[in-house]
Amino acid sequence: MNKLFIHLPVFRLFSPLFGGSLVYLLILLSNNDVAQLDGQFLTQELYFCVGLSYLIQELSRLFLILFAKSKWKMPIVWRITIQVAVTVLFIFLIVSSLVYLYYQYMLGYDPNFSEIFRFNFIFSVISLMYISLYLSHQLLYQINTTKISAELERKN
Repeated sequence: MNKLFIHLPVFRLFSPLFGGSLVYLLILLSNNDVAQLDGQFLTQELYFCVGLSYLIQELSRLFLILFAKSKWKMPIVWRITIQVAVTVLFIFLIVSSLVYLYYQYMLGYDPNFSEIFRFNFIFSVISLMYISLYLSHQLLYQINTTKISAELERKN
């Protein structure tokens, strides 16, 4: 149970495909109506969202690994708070800069605040779900390990 499925290559390869497609679908539906969805789905924006999703997922995974290996002596609530804050801050910086560059150089105009905010919000929620999945697995692993060791002590 120690090996979490978010570290498996199959999950790391396919989940950003679905996540990026979902992000693009959400953004497209918030900007347009459902009738325009059919003609605009397979465009370069979809590939941009999928690529950004790969980058965000790997960045979130990197921060999870770095914070797991750190030897800080602090309460777990503070550690989780710092981890979430650092991850979301870096995601805001990366998503904002990449969306701005994409709009500027690929589409030819400056994005407005609501477009950048929409991308940041969606990718931050996805990253928070990724962190929650990891932390819930770790806490479940610790609880199960404690219960198994207590059961073994009672058995002996």
